[in-house]
Amino acid sequence: MKLLWIILLVLFILVNVYAFVAGDQLDGFFAFLQNLGPWGLLTVVDLLIALTVALSFIARDARRIGVNPAPYFVLTLFTGSTGILIYLIRYWDSSRAHRVESEGVVRREINAG
Repeated sequence: MKLLWIILLVLFILVNVYAFVAGDQLDGFFAFLQNLGPWGLLTVVDLLIALTVALSFIARDARRIGVNPAPYFVLTLFTGSTGILIYLIRYWDSSRAHRVESEGVVRREINAG
């Protein structure tokens, strides 16, 4: 799963660089916001809802594993999904392991050697 998050992060960063370079930097972004229309508005609101859900997951998950979620919130505020993807890359496995331990489930690992 971690490989998937890394691939998505790299692709998303490339799209961000492309948009920033080819889209007149921030002027292009503000022009986009001014000309949204109903479907564009729906897309932006849907994205904001998805980011809010992801950040609420990060807040709860980070508290459970003892990580400060503030840097990921700030990164997400300024870069969108980049902050969320970096959190998932760094903590997905430790978060899952912590959930297993806190729920009292015994994990067994079989050495194939």
